[in-house]
Amino acid sequence: NYFVSEKNIVAFLTELQARGESLGTRVNVLSVAAGKDTIRPALTISLRVEGTFDAVMRTIGSIEHSPYAITLTSFALASSGQGVAWSAALGLTVGSTGAVSTSTLPASPTTTTAPVPPKANTSQPNTL
Repeated sequence: NYFVSEKNIVAFLTELQARGESLGTRVNVLSVAAGKDTIRPALTISLRVEGTFDAVMRTIGSIEHSPYAITLTSFALASSGQGVAWSAALGLTVGSTGAVSTSTLPASPTTTTAPVPPKANTSQPNTL
């Protein structure tokens, strides 16, 4: 499934944290917000990934290549200065199946049948 519904956001975030844990990092969720675009709904997420340089980079790659419509919108990498501890701040959007407001949808076309005017009386018979 490429999209995350707003109802399943907790499960999605838990999955991201589990990915990090399996790769030796700690993934902290800093913020989650629903986008305002009703045509292409998305969730905006800010994460912090902490661990060794190798583990942080593998976790980011794992998140990027997960089976969701994820776009990495920002990335900052920093070292604690002690060589082992690294931290990455990530901003990402993920496609959502959020409900589209019906007020923004075009009105459905209505079909009306206009009365057919009577045929003019001609001297030739009607043939089909």
